[in-house]
Amino acid sequence: PLPTAVVREVPRRGQGAMQAYTAAGEDGDDGWAPIRIKVSAEDMHDPLRHCTAAGDLRIDYRGRVITCEADDVLTEERRNIILRQTLPAAIQLHSERLSVKPVTRPIVIPRTGLRICKNFTIPQKHRTAGVAGADMILYVNGFPTSGPMAWAAPCAVLNDDRPFAAAANFAPRHVAATSRNVRVAAHELGHALGFAETQFLMFHM
Repeated sequence: PLPTAVVREVPRRGQGAMQAYTAAGEDGDDGWAPIRIKVSAEDMHDPLRHCTAAGDLRIDYRGRVITCEADDVLTEERRNIILRQTLPAAIQLHSERLSVKPVTRPIVIPRTGLRICKNFTIPQKHRTAGVAGADMILYVNGFPTSGPMAWAAPCAVLNDDRPFAAAANFAPRHVAATSRNVRVAAHELGHALGFAETQFLMFHM
């Protein structure tokens, strides 16, 4: 396999919370290349979209009102662990193993049919100009859950049914800079990429 490395691009002026994790490596002669994943974390920088203090009231992804506890707070340290350590490492695990036919045009996010992604903040530019230089866009937040420490799911697919937009959430109380958390993130990212029972059934695999 071609050698790859994940490079966390420095956000340019006006990019906001978009992070690009680019698999840097030489393209193969057959047109396949390591997958390029961009992460949009607008909700992790919006104090109304996650817990900032114990006692905060927030609406979860099922429309229920929850009361934040101290362990639910998305601190700057926890946010940095997710965006600067856990996700880059998890993405690298996939980029070293997963090559795709690169998407050559900007990915435009549709306005309807987004399933769980409708509960995440999608920048207006993603719906108009689209996102260039990516094969997958991952919308991320750090919201408390009563279930798993993290989850991810695809939201939109290309014409060939390959997922190109997905959502992921990391419960703040479980965030830690550990190899176990990287493995969990990589597992959930696999679901975002379409490695799940429902997708296997759809493709008769």
